[in-house]
Amino acid sequence: MFGEGALKIEYLLMLLIAYAMPAYLIWSSGFGWITLAPYLTLPAAVLLLKQIWTETDKRKLNTTLERTAQFMTVFGILLGVGIIWG
Repeated sequence: MFGEGALKIEYLLMLLIAYAMPAYLIWSSGFGWITLAPYLTLPAAVLLLKQIWTETDKRKLNTTLERTAQFMTVFGILLGVGIIWG
């Protein structure tokens, strides 16, 4: 509805918000440094973001969608572990 540009910006903003949360939890609630464990997924996030911004064949973005789901699962597990142990 809003176009391809809005999709790319939304994807970027969602990643930025996700990566801001562990630091915010440490700053605001005093969680331990293990809460930063999701930052281990940063290389995967950069790769996915690059694919979103540069891929011209829309069919190949289906694979990126699958990899995004896998990334989100790992990120969520690491964040959960960080919160529980932090």
